[in-house]
This record gives sequence, C-alpha cells and structure tokens, in this order.
Amino acid sequence: MIMLVFVLIVLVGYIEMIGAKRSFKYLHCKSSYNCILAEPEEVVTQTTTVTNSWFLPMMYVRIFENLPAGIKIEESPKWIKQNTNEMMFNLASSFRLHVLPHKKVSVQMHFSFASRGEYKQSEYKIEVGDLLGIRSYVKSEQAQGKIVVMPQNTEDPLAIKTLGGFLGDLSVKRFLYEDPVLTMGFREYSGREPMKSISWTKTAQTGRLYVKQYDHTMETKAVVVLNMDNGTEQELEACFEIVRTVCEKLEKMHVAYEFFTNGALRGYLGELSWLEEGLGNYHFQTLMYALGCAETKSIGTFADLEGRCEKRQKSGASYILVTPPLKDRDKRVLESFREMSEHELCVLVGRGKEENG
Repeated sequence: MIMLVFVLIVLVGYIEMIGAKRSFKYLHCKSSYNCILAEPEEVVTQTTTVTNSWFLPMMYVRIFENLPAGIKIEESPKWIKQNTNEMMFNLASSFRLHVLPHKKVSVQMHFSFASRGEYKQSEYKIEVGDLLGIRSYVKSEQAQGKIVVMPQNTEDPLAIKTLGGFLGDLSVKRFLYEDPVLTMGFREYSGREPMKSISWTKTAQTGRLYVKQYDHTMETKAVVVLNMDNGTEQELEACFEIVRTVCEKLEKMHVAYEFFTNGALRGYLGELSWLEEGLGNYHFQTLMYALGCAETKSIGTFADLEGRCEKRQKSGASYILVTPPLKDRDKRVLESFREMSEHELCVLVGRGKEENG
C-alpha cells in the first residue's frame, strides 16, 4: 500500500513536470480594478483571476507584479509580509496559488494613493512549476489597467473665501432673476435636483430618472478657465485643487459650466483643452479624470487662452479664472476676461504651500 502511494506521487510529479510548460496554453490571468477614477487615499480593490482550462491541476502558480510608486497597501501587516516584496525602487505583489482543472481562483488586494496622478499597471510575470519544485517556467504579460487619482479639494482659505463670496452673489442674482416659463426638454437626474423637477412621464418612458429643463428669463451659467502659463509645479497643483472645489460647488448649486485651459490635460479620448457646457456626474468626472492625468506644464500662453475663450463667448456667462500668480504684463488679458464676464470676474490664485503658509 505504501509502495502504491509512493508510485502515485512520483507519477503525478512526473506528469506535472512534463506538463508545466504546456500548461501556459491553458492558463489565463486577468486583473481588474473596481474603479478607474479615485479620490486621494480612497481604497481601491484589485481582483486577479487565474483560470485553468486544462484537464490537469496546476499545483504551483505564482503571479508577480511590479506596483506603481506611491502605492500604499491597505492590508494587515501579516498579509503584506506574505504577499509583497520590497524591490530596489518599488514594491511588488506576489501571489502563490494552485488551480484545479477547469476552475478559477481569484485573489484581491486593497490599496490607495495619496497624491493626484495617473497610476498604470506594470508588466506582470506568471510562473508555473511542477508539484515537486524541480522545474518552473515563467512568461511575462503587459497589464492594461490604470487608476487615475483626482486632485483633492483646496484648503487655501483665501481661495475658499473669494469663491464663497462670488457664488453667494451669483446665487442671490439667480434667485432674483430666474423665472421658469417654458419646459424646453429633459436631462438625466444627477441626484441634486429637487423632487418637484422630476418628470415622471419621461422617467416612465425611459426607465431612468429625468428632470425637466427650463428656459429661464435669465439662465445662470459659468465658465471655468484654468490658466497654467508660467506657474511652478506647486502653484499648478494648487490650481488643480481649486478647480475641483469650484466645479463641486457649481454642481451643488446646479449651475452649468464650461471649461477652458491652456494646460497639458488628457481626457478619456486624448488631449482636453475645452469641455462644453454641462452638468452632472459624467461631466464632473470627465474633468476630474483630465485633471488627474494632467502634467504640470502649459501648452499655450495666457493670451492664447483668452483668445479661445473670446471666440466661444456666450452671453450671460460668469467667468471664474483659476491661475498661478499673474505678472504685470498679464493685466491687459485679465481686463479682457473682466469684460467677458456677465458678473464680476472671480480670480482664484493657486499658490505654493510656502506662500500659503
């Protein structure tokens, strides 16, 4: 009986050894995140699934992935010790598992990033070995996933105070002059509109919540302009934070906004220098994604930016200019923005931490 067990073990080991190399053909690995756009320090879940479509078990499978710089693993110290390795310049995850025939195994890792930016998955390696550990084979694959971390809200007290005063005046004027007289159409419910604005007829037709869109005697709308000309890295990072706060406030007030910039922003479909007037979660997230992917450099002058805004100028729009500290030579351009704005131009200056301190 003991001899039979020994023979079976040796036989299985031999089959595993000769089959390890061939098993790559039947091994499929897929990794995904639970979101694409995240808040700073928001916990993100990565799920890695290994599928074995072969008739033999894979008794030793190891998934090794270099992790992006700046990552913080949100797991217990014991888990981190078992499943991560300290490399020379970064951290790597390492999962060891076995997969039965025609089965799949999933492992999860929770992590976060503290800073704004675009964090791409790196190359990962899959190692398959035999049961006895005599021989193993490794192949590399390029991962496609990424996480974009949006800027945090500004904590600059001067910017917050200036914006609050501007939006307060805008709200008062909107209350005085806004007068719905005609339903012009419908748009998707964003979660911020009052229940009385919901069109239950349109909702029943589409199966999704829609609200009425009115033609107003005086419609309130905003244009957010991000100037990135001649700013330091810290000043531009501060500008990104201010833009986020501005857009969140406008969303809460239900004020539609258009966006212009001369910065190196990149959206879902490529370079983003203008975003048409809009409102709602998709509009907001599109802009936050672009700010998350942005480089801290300009691709045009302040004067060029003003010229583009002037070409698309709309009546009744209030302008909010977010900019690094301006120079004396910028006064003419600044005055032009004042003339374009329906209400007093709101200027919010992004300053480095030393300047704020």
